[in-house]
Amino acid sequence: MAMKVEMNPGVFLIPVFLFLGCGPEAPAPAAGAVTVAKVDLHESITQTGEVKPAVMVDLKSQASGMIKKIHVVEGQQVAVGDTIVTIDQSLLRLEHKDLEWAIRKSRVEREKMVRQLNYATNQFEIGALSKNQLADLDADLRIHDIQMQQQKLRLEDIGKKLAKCIVRSPMRGTVTDLNAEVGEIAVSAEAGAQAGTLVATIADLSRLEVEAEVSEVDYIHLRKQQKVRIRSAAIEGAATSGTVSFISLTSRKKANSESDGFKVVVAVDSAMPGMAPGIKVYVDFIIQDRKGVLGIPYGYVVKQDSRYFVLGLSVGAPLNTAPAFLPVQVGDTDYKSMEIRSGLAEGSMVFLPGTPPANLAAAFKE
Repeated sequence: MAMKVEMNPGVFLIPVFLFLGCGPEAPAPAAGAVTVAKVDLHESITQTGEVKPAVMVDLKSQASGMIKKIHVVEGQQVAVGDTIVTIDQSLLRLEHKDLEWAIRKSRVEREKMVRQLNYATNQFEIGALSKNQLADLDADLRIHDIQMQQQKLRLEDIGKKLAKCIVRSPMRGTVTDLNAEVGEIAVSAEAGAQAGTLVATIADLSRLEVEAEVSEVDYIHLRKQQKVRIRSAAIEGAATSGTVSFISLTSRKKANSESDGFKVVVAVDSAMPGMAPGIKVYVDFIIQDRKGVLGIPYGYVVKQDSRYFVLGLSVGAPLNTAPAFLPVQVGDTDYKSMEIRSGLAEGSMVFLPGTPPANLAAAFKE
């Protein structure tokens, strides 16, 4: 567990060195003594994360052909519909034109076939043409109509492919990566699940997030909307804040089936100097951040049988009074300070306990 404990240096009191007499209630205390005072409790978990855009799109070619022109450069801002890359359309345009002429020819042929069918109908009515001959002419016309409809569908399909030769931006953002080169042969993304030439990556850099992984030990301390401190790994002192926006429900698995941690995504409140997609940052997940609670140093508290004690004096007691073990109720801790909820008043003096009596908890049983 990557644990980082911070403490406001102003909340600890300077130790007072006393020499107190030993009484029958407790063993001789150590020299260090402090008074009960207001302290700040701060506890956080630190992990390394990677900065990523919250919204990012990889543009893949939806048409096959040679890349003819690139209209943008890396770092350029684009709007919805802006042209990114143009793929050579010459072959498709030839095929499109050929089909247009083929459809025109089919229309002329249909007009001729309709006239022939009308003439044949008249001939059938006067008995100069058999019924089968008339039916064959009618079937030829219907087959021709089907073929012409297939030509129209092919023409429509080529029109769509021509439109796909112009790769446009689907969003407003910044071109963060440009993979295309003029003269390169692009492969259509429709050719298969793994196909498709990556042309460019567009991201909204106004919305950044940090992706990190936490262990199963730290996982239980995290929650959505939890505040986070983000620090630069490259620039000393550079920091910003964030909020946990996503926590995976299951851990990622390594090749050996062991847990590889839980994915956590943090939305960045505002960018700090040097913050860009791909850089590494430190993420401090704040477990607790309480200020001005009554407390004493963590090592001054003794636990026996689920009860807590301190070696101390009440407020205003003479310094030559022998200290005694006093029961207290404790609260939160950051393992540097312990919150005291009851049993001691602010200003009371406590001492390093040394070794408490073995029957200490039994003496205070109610």
